[in-house]
Amino acid sequence: MKTLRRTLSILVLIVPLTAAAGGCQFFAWFVAQFSPPKKVEALYKLPKGKKVLVFVDDFRRPVRWEPIKELLTERVNAELTEQKLAATTVPYEKLEDLAHSTRDFNKLSIPRIGHSLGAELVVYVEIREFGLKENDQSPLWQGRMDANVKIVDPRKGTLWPEDRPDGYPLSYAEPRPSENLSETYGRVVAKNVAAKMGRKIARLFYDHTVPTRVFEDEGEE
Repeated sequence: MKTLRRTLSILVLIVPLTAAAGGCQFFAWFVAQFSPPKKVEALYKLPKGKKVLVFVDDFRRPVRWEPIKELLTERVNAELTEQKLAATTVPYEKLEDLAHSTRDFNKLSIPRIGHSLGAELVVYVEIREFGLKENDQSPLWQGRMDANVKIVDPRKGTLWPEDRPDGYPLSYAEPRPSENLSETYGRVVAKNVAAKMGRKIARLFYDHTVPTRVFEDEGEE
């Protein structure tokens, strides 16, 4: 009741101000602040208690900045562990060692790779596009990634999504460019893309809430 009275008091104060300022945007912002979070259900619930391999692949469209695969793998591993979606995860180094020691690694099937690393479940992420800038000459950095995600059981094959052979599409693009002349700034941008994309991937598999926004910043989700 106190919260309701406080909210009404604030409305009484700000409505004349927003009207005077032609404040449609401000009013929309205010409504968003007091709206309850939106519940989002998992698209697929991972089987519990499994050893999970996160396999980030760029076989069909090799990325120019190779470390993004390690950054994204580590981020998804951390999200799966934090949310208790995996009993344990396969370290990126194990996958890298297998790739370097196996002839024709790129010809191996996803189930075969998962089985070789002792995984009971594979979160397969195929990068379709990744970039840090529009072009190499530009001082503006703006990370982006498009990827397909699917869940594979090394024994049974693809579990999800059943209706999309290439996987479930996900995208992330930084909402605003940033200017920085340092070449090493690319790693900062890549880490941010990996963090945001890693969370989006993990959130496919557990129920969660997101803030209700009128002016939603795509970089947040």
